[in-house]
Amino acid sequence: MMQKIIVDIIDDHQMIISGLKEMIKGFNTIQLGNTYNSGIALLEGLQKQQPDVLLLDIQMPGVNGDELAALISKSYPNIKMLALTGFNTLDHVNLMLEKGVHGYLLKNSDEHRLREAIESVYRDEQYIEPSLRDKINNARYGTAKRLKPALSKREKDILLLMLDELTNQQIAEKLNISLRTVEFHRMSLIQKLDAKNVIGMVRKAYELGLVTKNPKI
Repeated sequence: MMQKIIVDIIDDHQMIISGLKEMIKGFNTIQLGNTYNSGIALLEGLQKQQPDVLLLDIQMPGVNGDELAALISKSYPNIKMLALTGFNTLDHVNLMLEKGVHGYLLKNSDEHRLREAIESVYRDEQYIEPSLRDKINNARYGTAKRLKPALSKREKDILLLMLDELTNQQIAEKLNISLRTVEFHRMSLIQKLDAKNVIGMVRKAYELGLVTKNPKI
């Protein structure tokens, strides 16, 4: 039986928490963990138990969501954070992504979208509210402000080894996976980075900050 995704909620409005509880009850792959009404309570609770995914409100009294996101990203990097808010501006999306959240969802979303967002960030994939994603794609942002494509841990590992100029066979041996798996992930990386070949993929990965060392090309 598949292990359920444990989800915690922080929001200063009890009505929002109650509504989310009812939605989560109907998800067979997701289980509600703890709920919090303040940033202080959340930080105290995380010292005892951490969820897989945290639904994080942005605007709260005391400590705001962006400040909490930065703290949690540093102290609990394994927690996947999903911003759940009423703010539908690109500035808020970019701010929260910069602070370490993995997804951004509006509070008027239905249960299907909520479930999709939770499961996506749990898989280490970036999730952005579709209406905001369209705005971002249509906006003329520079490279530094473009959303980074979501890469899985395996894709990141393979990308770094490609930067070290390892062949597909050498990567397969180093990661103890099949050559076919390496080739599959390489093609996936090329598609996600919208590149024509491996060289273009590596350069784009560097430009977007997905890697921190200079590509050897």
